[in-house]
Amino acid sequence: MNAKTAKKIRTREILRNRRRGLEGLHTMSGHCLAAGIDTATVSGVGSALHSKAKSLCLDSTLSRTRKSVEGRLKVCRTVNRYTEAQFQTALSAYRPRKPEYRAAVAQLLGA
Repeated sequence: MNAKTAKKIRTREILRNRRRGLEGLHTMSGHCLAAGIDTATVSGVGSALHSKAKSLCLDSTLSRTRKSVEGRLKVCRTVNRYTEAQFQTALSAYRPRKPEYRAAVAQLLGA
């Protein structure tokens, strides 16, 4: 896939998300990745924040994602998407024990 085709696909994805009302919504891991947390830590922090959001009864928007496997098979998953305010609420209530996760939370809070 060349750069022009990739840009067209990304543009269609952005427009589709706007039409569906998903603009500004990300998964917990997506919020962490956007803040610059390393990928090894993102899955643990993201799943812990998702658990904290469920315990705080934060309403998420359900969405479906598709991923190509080896260019053919499309795997469809249901994901929960959260606003920035919901993410910050879950983050402020989250108290990690692992030092890597504590450093990630400090980076996310901007301390």
